[in-house]
Amino acid sequence: MKFIKLGKSYQLCIDTPAALKEVIGLDESLWAISSAPTSAYLIDKAFLGYIDTDANGRIRTDEIKNVVQWCLDTVTDISCFGEPKAELETSLVNDASVDGPGLKVTIAYVAEQYKTDGKVTSLDNVRLCMKEIRGKPLNGDGVVVPESSVDAEISAYISAAIKATGGTPDISGATGVNLTQLESFRDAIKAFLEWKKNGAEDSPAMPLGAATPKAWDTMKKYEEQLDKFFLVARFRDFDPTNSARFISASSAADTAGDALCAAPIAKPDDNGALPLVGAGINPIHRALINDLKNAVIKPILGEGLNALTEADWNKIKSTLAPYGEYLASKKGAIVEGMAQADLEKWTDEKYHKAIVELTVIDQDIANRAAALNKLEKLILCRIHLIEFLNNYVNLSKLYNPKENALFECGRAVIDGRWFNMAIPVTDTNAHSNVAKGSGIFIIYLDVIPNDKTPTLKVAMPATSGTRGNLAVGKRGVFFDLKGNEHDAVITKIIEAPISLHEAMLAPFKKVGEFLIGKIEGKSANAEKALISTVDATTKNPPANNQNGNSPANMMMGLSLSVAALGSSLAFITKSLGNMDIWTILQGLGIAFLAVLVPIVLVAFIKLGRQDLSSILEGCGWAVNQRMRLTKKLRKQFTAKAKYPCKASGTPCKRFFSNLFYTALAILDIYCLYWFIKVIILGK
Repeated sequence: MKFIKLGKSYQLCIDTPAALKEVIGLDESLWAISSAPTSAYLIDKAFLGYIDTDANGRIRTDEIKNVVQWCLDTVTDISCFGEPKAELETSLVNDASVDGPGLKVTIAYVAEQYKTDGKVTSLDNVRLCMKEIRGKPLNGDGVVVPESSVDAEISAYISAAIKATGGTPDISGATGVNLTQLESFRDAIKAFLEWKKNGAEDSPAMPLGAATPKAWDTMKKYEEQLDKFFLVARFRDFDPTNSARFISASSAADTAGDALCAAPIAKPDDNGALPLVGAGINPIHRALINDLKNAVIKPILGEGLNALTEADWNKIKSTLAPYGEYLASKKGAIVEGMAQADLEKWTDEKYHKAIVELTVIDQDIANRAAALNKLEKLILCRIHLIEFLNNYVNLSKLYNPKENALFECGRAVIDGRWFNMAIPVTDTNAHSNVAKGSGIFIIYLDVIPNDKTPTLKVAMPATSGTRGNLAVGKRGVFFDLKGNEHDAVITKIIEAPISLHEAMLAPFKKVGEFLIGKIEGKSANAEKALISTVDATTKNPPANNQNGNSPANMMMGLSLSVAALGSSLAFITKSLGNMDIWTILQGLGIAFLAVLVPIVLVAFIKLGRQDLSSILEGCGWAVNQRMRLTKKLRKQFTAKAKYPCKASGTPCKRFFSNLFYTALAILDIYCLYWFIKVIILGK
């Protein structure tokens, strides 16, 4: 077992197929990653699906171990995983493995379909075979579509089952039914026909025979209004004084129509009964009363009834109650509305048996499809397994400057630099809440693809150089993994130290900005004062030159100012002259170090704590290893391109000239010091 140092952590080296065996026994705490979302890896989706065995969208260590163990058991020579070919030699399949015999049968089937010798099976042929199977009516997905049968009656039966149960999508794109739905459809037909039989005209559930359904529907239609009427009638007997407002039309109504709508269907007679004739009926409910008389009252209570008592109303309800119970016991409602003749025909078991036979054929195809899936899985593992492990068990692909990790999506040029690590993110704010713990300067880009597909959001660390002009709204270009160029704009930034160089310059930059601000402020104040003075002078010119603003006085003031300035300069030069040059340089050096050392120390600690793992954790990863940055890695992830060596006028060609001018400047300063000391001060 061999480990390599990557980003200041030690990770298992997987550079040969033999290392696959070591993955099985590696303690999970020593893996670089212990859980990651499948969406993070830009690799064949079918391969990821074979690893994510529980299809929860995440890959765990146990799932990877299972796949690796399966690969080791299924082949006779594991060195094939070191040759990422999109094909599989039949001789590599281990007959003694669990899936070995089935794989060889499947290889023979593919060879027969495409007229090959069967010694080598290509991934293209396997996928083409799978595509052809999935495009057929019976494709092994457990769903039967109407086109699955050549018998028109069986197809009609399947179509009816789809209509009744809602059906299930087939992988071919059509809609069909599975065996469970077909059994539900068959049972519903039997239950519904049995229920219909219990509702025959001469059955107890039909007290009025064929007229029962209409009588029931009419009674239920007006039941609420009649119950309300008899309640009002009982209230009148209980409290005659206050009952009038419930019986008469509402006085608060705006129109007569509104008042009648709010009133009961009729005024109770002296016995509290509902009048069926006469002026006591609410005009807008006369049709209701006639409908009730014809459909319900006459068939149950007989002819010649002029009023309906509450006892009569209760008798009507009790008479029709068996039909209500019958309706409540309805079964097989999913087939209601289908022709009675068709339902009776479909009770013949031949229909169900024919479809069961189709499902048996479909299951055979499902077994073949499953075997094809295993064959595809083995070939994909030959292509991608070791590469994937170097992006999960260890992160060697991320640290390799010549390659892209499987979770990187490209690189960008912004502010004259290459940002070489781009991680796709779905929610910038959610990601930044986690990623800010990395201590790294991170920029978030919105990449606008040229093909008008949705905008891609990426996070990119800045690991070397200085901040420069990086700011929200700054534009650049993004290159995807295929080399295509897209527009990009910075949408968010996480502030953090980028380099020691930047940290060392920061205090001097702040001092410079402070001094410039003070100078600009003084200049602005002086300019305002000068303008004010000139303005006052032009508005009030002096009567003669005898006042304080005369040219003579102005020249005198100027002379005094120059003399004062000269005295100050002489004092400064005299003080410097009394000091040895090495003393001056030493003092400046001590002051410089007093400012610089704490800053460099703090920056060094912060930079040493920077950790790339938080950028991945913000995308839903579970990272075990701390991903520290070395000097080499910093320049790898954020780089500035070098000028062509043979080009003229570049910083490469100006090195010696810059060195000459720097030395000349130092010599000038030294000569100036001795000029002041010897010539001016005479020492």
